[in-house]
Amino acid sequence: LSAPGFDIISTAPYEGLQPPYISNVLVTDEEELPLTQFLLSRDIPEDGIEVSLNYVGMARQQDLLNPNYNWNLNGKIAVVDRGEIGLIEKTQRVKDYGAIGIIFVNTEDVPMFFQAVPQFQQMYVLSMAKSQ
Repeated sequence: LSAPGFDIISTAPYEGLQPPYISNVLVTDEEELPLTQFLLSRDIPEDGIEVSLNYVGMARQQDLLNPNYNWNLNGKIAVVDRGEIGLIEKTQRVKDYGAIGIIFVNTEDVPMFFQAVPQFQQMYVLSMAKSQ
């Protein structure tokens, strides 16, 4: 769901909805994890993509200084926890550091369903449930 004329992202619960979301699967060396692609974000090719992932916490300003996070995101997808700051700010921050995409880890056990705002439509924007 989006709010026309506003540069925001809004959400709705899955229950009772039949959203036209696109499901993807993240394949790691250990497991397969289901992902939900944000509407209007960059489409993942049918044969998939092979890309490195970097976890960057909540992608807050103070996380830039955390030695546990690798902010060398050029050509990579950032994995970001949801919370504390807005999704647009998180997405812009990882984009500024060269990320080609972002995976939001939800605070609940359901994936998030959003529409990407125009400035992020060339990025892969995905979400996954907390338990994954």
